[in-house]
Amino acid sequence: MEQPPEHQEPYDRKIFDIYEGQFFNRKCSNNPINMPYISQLMTSPTLTITPSFSFLTTEYFTNVSYEQLMVKVWAFGQNCQTEVRIDDKYGPSRPTNYTLGLGPNKISFLVVDISHTEPWVVNTYTLLIYRLAITHNETPFNPILQHKVCSLKQECDLQVFPNEPCGLQEELASNWITYKDQIANFPSCDVGDAPGRWILPCGSCSSRHSCFWREALWNPFRCRHVTLSQDLLSQCLAKKKLLFIGDSTNRGIMHYVMERVNGTLTEWDKTHDIRVYNNLNNGQTSVSFAYYPQFWLPTNQRPVFDKSVYQLLQRSRPLENNTNTIVIVGGVHWLATQHLHTLLRTLRGEQLQGIRLVIKTLGAGFHQPVDEIHSLSMAEHQKLFSHNLGLSDFAKHYNFEVIDTFNVTIARYKDFVQGKCACHFHKVVELEKEVNPMKRQSRFHVEGAINAIYSEILLSRLCSNIFTKR
Repeated sequence: MEQPPEHQEPYDRKIFDIYEGQFFNRKCSNNPINMPYISQLMTSPTLTITPSFSFLTTEYFTNVSYEQLMVKVWAFGQNCQTEVRIDDKYGPSRPTNYTLGLGPNKISFLVVDISHTEPWVVNTYTLLIYRLAITHNETPFNPILQHKVCSLKQECDLQVFPNEPCGLQEELASNWITYKDQIANFPSCDVGDAPGRWILPCGSCSSRHSCFWREALWNPFRCRHVTLSQDLLSQCLAKKKLLFIGDSTNRGIMHYVMERVNGTLTEWDKTHDIRVYNNLNNGQTSVSFAYYPQFWLPTNQRPVFDKSVYQLLQRSRPLENNTNTIVIVGGVHWLATQHLHTLLRTLRGEQLQGIRLVIKTLGAGFHQPVDEIHSLSMAEHQKLFSHNLGLSDFAKHYNFEVIDTFNVTIARYKDFVQGKCACHFHKVVELEKEVNPMKRQSRFHVEGAINAIYSEILLSRLCSNIFTKR
């Protein structure tokens, strides 16, 4: 196929596009040979992409620093009948803010022929932006050296606790090894929301780049959350049914639990419906999930919460009216006391008042000004903190076990992975396929240290009876 020479086709029309008060001079052609191509791929701030831009090349990549949480992207088509839309053929064709999670962020630029009733995708360009972790050039940790012990409760640019210090603070401890020995002797926590903060070893608490972030621990002030072995976990969760209801952050905890109890994760999808998994722990443990709320539907078409709870219960039956049945509810910002009232009322109606109840508290997210996504101001984040406290108090009054995800995530809010909400602290990756004589089976792994932290807190609370027996 003959390739059109770059910029040799004379342009017969000039279009001026206005975005946010800025003029962008777009030249375009009516020659159909230019239909699949873009003339420019632009970012703000300007990123150096590899390879250098050519309309014949469709794949590009670049690295950005840990501190860059967002980029504005847009592109123009060479042909006057095309628009370049972001991520979807119905997506925006204007300059668009894009959140950058840690690791790879794949942005698609779809060249769309808009001369038809339905848009036709005639080509796709991709830009892979890899946001480096703060640890990307971290030297190997040497525990023999005398590292200072630093703590982090909140970042100074998202100060939701206005009366508390922000940034790294130096702890009153001689060194990291001594401090870890001290906390190893703490009693096990008897609640899932014991007040705490992140601690980590640093050369200096005034320089975050001197810290070893891979060693960071979530540390309650007066107790410790115990991590169970897989054998103890299998013993604890035998005969249990875990029913998760909530959004993708709760689903991430569920997948982590599935991998921990089975030692591997063989089933995974981003379900937005109801799923039941009965093949865990050699068939001794069942896990089910109902997605709520379905944000993408019009408000008057979204399933109501009591209906979602009812459907989850029916799909998970048979259920015992005792602590072998566990309901775990949680989300980023939508959860309110009215949902807990509804859950309790539905359980009473189904004669399940004796089951165990767990709430995953709110979490960091929606802090970047992304198109079509509501972002919270500092004042709104501070109100969210107050709302989270009230929600936790209400849940405790009705004997919910409370798992703290708000404090754990707000201090590390920059460590989110890809997603418009900037609220996900995990991702599932596919490992090498296992070759089986009968079939080829995929295995998956849940990545994300922060998700692992609060998932382990959940498991330690679900299995707290093991600690009292030992």
